[in-house]
Amino acid sequence: MICLRMMRGLITCALIIFTASTFAGGPLVVCYQLPAKYPGVGSVSLNYDQGVLGSRTKAQADALVTEAVSLWTNVATSTVALSRGPDLPVDVTSSNYSTYLYNFSDGLNPVIYDTNGSIIDSMFGVGAKNSVLGFAGSAWNNNGSQCAYTEGRAVINGSISVSDTTMKVVLAHETGHLIGLDHTQLDNSQGLVNSNYPLMYPIAYRGSSSLHEDDTAAVSALYPTATVTSAYGQLTGTFIQADGTPIRGANIWVKEVDTNKVFSFVSDYLSQNTGYFKFLLPPGSYTLHAEVIHTAFTSGSSVGPYADTSSGLSFQPPLYNSGVAIAPIVFGGDAPTQLVIAAGCAASAIFKMNGTGSVGGNCGVDNLSPTLPTGLTATPVSSTQINLSWTASTDNVGVASYKVYRGGSLVGNPTTTSYNDTGLTASTSYSYTVAACDAANNCSAQSTPVSAATMPIITNSNIALASVGAVASASSTYSSAYPVGAINNNQRTGVTWGNGGGWNDATANTQPDWVQINFNGTKTIDRVVVYTIQDNYNNPIEPTDTLTFNTYGITGFTVQGWNGSTWTTLATVNGNNLVKRTVNFPAFTTDQIRINVTSALAGYSRITEIEAWGH
Repeated sequence: MICLRMMRGLITCALIIFTASTFAGGPLVVCYQLPAKYPGVGSVSLNYDQGVLGSRTKAQADALVTEAVSLWTNVATSTVALSRGPDLPVDVTSSNYSTYLYNFSDGLNPVIYDTNGSIIDSMFGVGAKNSVLGFAGSAWNNNGSQCAYTEGRAVINGSISVSDTTMKVVLAHETGHLIGLDHTQLDNSQGLVNSNYPLMYPIAYRGSSSLHEDDTAAVSALYPTATVTSAYGQLTGTFIQADGTPIRGANIWVKEVDTNKVFSFVSDYLSQNTGYFKFLLPPGSYTLHAEVIHTAFTSGSSVGPYADTSSGLSFQPPLYNSGVAIAPIVFGGDAPTQLVIAAGCAASAIFKMNGTGSVGGNCGVDNLSPTLPTGLTATPVSSTQINLSWTASTDNVGVASYKVYRGGSLVGNPTTTSYNDTGLTASTSYSYTVAACDAANNCSAQSTPVSAATMPIITNSNIALASVGAVASASSTYSSAYPVGAINNNQRTGVTWGNGGGWNDATANTQPDWVQINFNGTKTIDRVVVYTIQDNYNNPIEPTDTLTFNTYGITGFTVQGWNGSTWTTLATVNGNNLVKRTVNFPAFTTDQIRINVTSALAGYSRITEIEAWGH
């Protein structure tokens, strides 16, 4: 007996929607509780139309079909083999499409170019060509114990203008239906961005002509290679209510905790009335989730076997109550259970609607160590610190942390691929190795050692002092009672102000004023300390970092360094009220600095001392 599932299409309004009737990331048709597929390894020979596809020539359309088909045939863990056979003998149009679309014994698998949308209008009603981008499906033979596809067909609308990338997504999506794949519901609910929705999502958001990991796992599950277990482990289970009643038609999905890769199936997709689900998963640690199917995904856009109509089980209690969807469910609740999957293993889970359940199978034991860390480098950054970095290791489940050894002794256990080793001795060489460990405490051997030496200690000093040869000058000086030489005589309090205790400019209420210190040669500095007059200048104290003024001090200034041809601003201070103002800046090499006073209280610029720290 030859049967034909309602073919799904691709619809666009504000969005582009695929329609065809299949199971979420799984098989399109299930009979006798087995997925239908093409016999053997899944060989299908496609027959391209003779016509054009809208504005695209036949050659351009043929090339897009071939590129789209290759996405499925290039999956290393799937045997499906799609090839190009002889082209159809005619240009298929609205006047002759039934000859090719409804004949399932002619040995053809037509890919029809509906260049002006007239075929789609004829099938779905006038105006459908403005929203349907394509549809596809396959007929199958039911021999009483199993079902196998015999011939497939796809119709692609050329009257809607889309990019080549979108057209390849459309063609690959419809080819997915033709070989027996259903829609999947993985979207922003799982944290995906629109452009990375699976190719088999009902709406054509995918931004690249490539397969999502869910698409790859789906075709590998339907047409597995003999070596599929070297790349995937298996997770099977049932989704049930707390009393054990199976829940049919829920979207079950998993997320890998390190990579955020996601995969999905619909509960009870084999129509066993058990709430059954099954995943092929790359090695990793996964959290398990359940949610409802979107109510918009019905009929040709349905997801799973229970969403064909709005009255389907996917939209009934316990998943929807009076039209209101249940909240998403996480296995393990607020502390999600992590399911470890290794290549070739088989895990199982009983997943209850209240978030509880149990885990079984042989995936819980991880005896494999991560790969050896490579590319270890050691970079000294100071006299007491060496920074390490290396290339990430890989693991069948996931690398959890690294062990850093200095001279054979464990000194750190970072979770990233870098480590800063501190508290070291200056001018000393150290040897380092790194090992990678997983969550089961399987650790790799230690990496090839590398060595590095800390920098020597560099002692900074105040190089602005007259006693070490520095010379001070100023833009103006009030009188000999306020000499500029007072600013670098190592006397910070301003004692004997008005009698050589500090510098006072000669231009009342006029700024900027500057004082300059020429060093005894070229120096590298990174800190300047500027001391201004204290309010109680008759009885001053040694300035602290918190001593403030209200009456006479300088409130704004810049620190400048001479670069050989011009003054470079190293730092700017505004709103100052500290008698002792410390200014830090990136190290700068120069032979002179200038403090440019831009604002001050009580009319004059007044400074008691300037320190410049460097070497």
